[in-house]
Amino acid sequence: MEQNPQKKKLAKKIAYYILLGFFCLVFIASAIYVADYLIRSNAARSEYDSLLDQYNPPSRPPITEATEPTDGTAPSESTEPTDPPGPTEPTILEELQVFYDKNQELVGWITVPDTKISYPVLQSPTRPDYYLDHTFEGKKSAWGAIYVREACDVFKPSDNITLYGHHMKDGSMFSGLDGYKRKSFWESHQYIYFDTLYERHVYQVIVAFKTSGTYGNGYAYHLFDDAKDEADFNQFINNVKALAYYDTGITAQYGDKLITLSTCEYTIYENGEAVGRHVVIAKRIA
Repeated sequence: MEQNPQKKKLAKKIAYYILLGFFCLVFIASAIYVADYLIRSNAARSEYDSLLDQYNPPSRPPITEATEPTDGTAPSESTEPTDPPGPTEPTILEELQVFYDKNQELVGWITVPDTKISYPVLQSPTRPDYYLDHTFEGKKSAWGAIYVREACDVFKPSDNITLYGHHMKDGSMFSGLDGYKRKSFWESHQYIYFDTLYERHVYQVIVAFKTSGTYGNGYAYHLFDDAKDEADFNQFINNVKALAYYDTGITAQYGDKLITLSTCEYTIYENGEAVGRHVVIAKRIA
């Protein structure tokens, strides 16, 4: 028996309004998501701008050439034997005290001169990736914070300290590391300041490279914290040098202290993988 035309018309109208309602809900949900993202992003931007306004490091002399690593003290010229000094409590750098008072998970500050990279560095041993999506002030945000891999010891220090930071579309966080894909940029940005809570240090970039971000596909550079021996250290250096965008002509020797800056890299790989890792490694020279 043929369905009543009125009923058919009503059914079509109901289906139309259901579909329209569905798309309206999707639109509203998307708008709320975008608005929430923008609000959080603006809040994070304001937070880090405020922190930077409060950061007042001492002026540093221009770096013209690599120097031997130093703890900042000149060797004594006295030949007379002296008693070793007793243990002393380390003193937090004056420019970092205000930030440590706000967050005791602060471990230092990272600066790449002439870029937007100038941020507090955090580490949470009990919440390994907490700062992946939380700011310095602990607010939930896609910006997150610059943070140290939990297995690394910033103060000992480990042979290699891995710092993570997001690659934000607005050029913030570790987006500025993109410049190191070009040798011309490296030539004018060889030096990085990574100050711990207690000491100021200068690092020289030795290599920049990209690798897959998929577990088991790329090189697990971040798992190298402390070398077992000289051969282990040299193997790490050879592995990252083999992935380099270009040859810097600078390497590292066993005993050097390294920092590894890691962020996302969005080149489409041959296997269709869309997200990789862009990595910059530097050695401490002062």
